[in-house]
Amino acid sequence: SDLPMRHTVQNLVSIELIIMFFGYIYRLSEITACLLPGEKHWKCAWDEAKVWKTATGAEFIKENDLYIHNSMWFIFITMTTVGYGDISPDTNFGRFFSVIACFLGILLTSLITATLNVLLRFSSSEDSGMHVMSREMARINMKEHAADIISLWWRRRRGGRLSRF
Repeated sequence: SDLPMRHTVQNLVSIELIIMFFGYIYRLSEITACLLPGEKHWKCAWDEAKVWKTATGAEFIKENDLYIHNSMWFIFITMTTVGYGDISPDTNFGRFFSVIACFLGILLTSLITATLNVLLRFSSSEDSGMHVMSREMARINMKEHAADIISLWWRRRRGGRLSRF
C-alpha cells in the first residue's frame, strides 16, 4: 500500500498495449492476402481463395476488414466477456486467439479488481486513526447515554414523567 500511484497507471497502459497487440494479431489472422488490392498471385485466381467453407459445409465469400480499430474493438469486447456478436472470427487461428483473449481478459479483470482493492484499502496509519476516532465517538456516545440514564432515574425518583420529550 506504500507504492506510488504510477504503478497503477503503468498497469492500465500495459492493458491498452495488450489490447492493441491482440487486435493486430487478430487482424492478421483474419485477413486474406488474395483480397488485398494489387494482389497478383496465381492461386488467388482460384475460387477457393475467395470462397471459404465452414466446418458444416456452408460457403461464404471472405471480405477483408482492414481497419485495426475494428479488430481492437473485437478483442476489447472479447476480453470484457461482453461479446456483442457484431464481429466474429472466421479462421481457426482467429477463434483460438479469441479464446486466449477471453481468458486473458478474465485474468486482467481480476487483476484490476485486486489493484483497486489495494488502492482503496487504508494504510496502517490511516487504520490507526480510524480506530482512535471510533473510540472517541464511542466515549462521547457513552457520556451522552450515561447522562440520559441519570436524567431518567432522577425524573422517576422525583415522580415526574419518564419520557425524554
